Amino acid sequence: MNLTSDEPLRAGMAIGQALKARQRLKIPVTLLLSVEGVRLADTRVPSPVYPDGTPIREMLKRLLAAGGTVLVCPMCMRYVAAIPQGALLEGVRVAGPDTTFPALFAEGTRTLSY
Repeated sequence: MNLTSDEPLRAGMAIGQALKARQRLKIPVTLLLSVEGVRLADTRVPSPVYPDGTPIREMLKRLLAAGGTVLVCPMCMRYVAAIPQGALLEGVRVAGPDTTFPALFAEGTRTLSY
């Protein structure tokens, strides 16, 4: 999945769908945070909150705990949000060709974008 927004409803829906796919269907899930979405993994700022009261960062932690992969776009980290790597939520990895392309182009892969 690609999440380009830090808007709570959109972000929560994307992460929620990824978590359901991982937990219920046991599908490998990679969530790529790009553009404004990178801000969701920035621990220096308060977490946005989904309308049900759940912090978005807590949802990301649940996805990681369920075995999902969360990647962030390095260019977006730098130019959109000025996030240093040390400020990322634990378990979130900086994306690159070695992580993004295998997930994106694996046989049978489906993508969703929020």
